[in-house]
Amino acid sequence: GTPSYWPSDVNKTPDLLDFFITKGISSLYTQAISKLDLSSDHTPVIATISASVITTPKKPSLYNARTNWDFFREQLETNYQLKWPLKTEKDIDEAINQVTCIIQEAAFRSTPKPKETNEANVNIPLQVREKIAEKRNSRRAWHRSRHPNDKTVYN
Repeated sequence: GTPSYWPSDVNKTPDLLDFFITKGISSLYTQAISKLDLSSDHTPVIATISASVITTPKKPSLYNARTNWDFFREQLETNYQLKWPLKTEKDIDEAINQVTCIIQEAAFRSTPKPKETNEANVNIPLQVREKIAEKRNSRRAWHRSRHPNDKTVYN
């Protein structure tokens, strides 16, 4: 976790004071959020336990497993220019911003968007998910063996 105690003494290190212990509750149904609103040496943490799955938005990423790195390299080579004058602090800041934009644009162009997940399937009860897994396993067994007993279990 992240620290929830921020000492004012520079010789002390931030520490984790707030923690929650649960039993029999899936992490899909819980969420802990630090509240950074108060000006104190302690950051309160709010724990939420929900009856349904708590969905959190995916963090944006410049790349993923399907990034085409050769295309990324080509994009950088065609769009990158080394002819920026770097004489003032403003010139350096502008060059940094342009390089950052070029890298981000090349990454966005060379990385396909991840597939959307169907969040409706996340709220399936555990017993139903276990039955689905059992059915899939029996189907796999029948496909491997083609034995009549495996087909009976599958059906």
